[in-house]
Amino acid sequence: MKKLVLCDFDGTISPWDIGYLLLNHFSQGDWESIDRDFSEGKIGSKEAYIRVSKILKGKKEPILTFIRGHSNIDPHFVAFYRYCNENNIDIKIVSDGLDIYIKTILEINKLSQIHFYSNLTNFIEGDGISISFPYFNEDCGLCGTCKKSLVQIQRESYEKIFYVGNG
Repeated sequence: MKKLVLCDFDGTISPWDIGYLLLNHFSQGDWESIDRDFSEGKIGSKEAYIRVSKILKGKKEPILTFIRGHSNIDPHFVAFYRYCNENNIDIKIVSDGLDIYIKTILEINKLSQIHFYSNLTNFIEGDGISISFPYFNEDCGLCGTCKKSLVQIQRESYEKIFYVGNG
C-alpha cells in the first residue's frame, strides 16, 4: 500500500510565509492592495502573482541572499521527513508559493531530494521578475498552483494521500 504526504510550504514547512517577506523587502509598489483583493476573494492567487510580478523588483543574487537569511524550517520537519522515509511514505511539496525560495530553503536544509510543485520565478533583464504557472487549472482559474489537481494526479500512484498544511 503506497502512501504519500502532500505538504504545504509557507506556514507549514517554513514557519512563515516567505512570499510576504519577499514582498515586504523587494516590492516597489502597493502590494498590500493586491493582498487585500486576494484576501477578500476578489482575485485568485494567479492574478495576485501577475500583479505582484509587476512591482517585485530585484536581481537574483540579492534575492537569494535574502532567502538564505530567512531559511528556517519547522524544527520537527526533518524528523517527520526521516520517519516517512523509514516507513516507505513518500513526501512531496505542493505550494502556491515560488520555486526560488522553496528550492533554496530545501537545499540549505539538505532536503533538495524532496520533489515540489510550485509557481516558477523567472528573472528578466534588469531587475524584473515574471512568474509562470505550470500547475494552473483552467477549470478553476484561480490558483497559480492547483493543489486539488495535484492530489487527483497523485491518486493514480498512491493508495492513501495525506495533506498537511493550511492551503
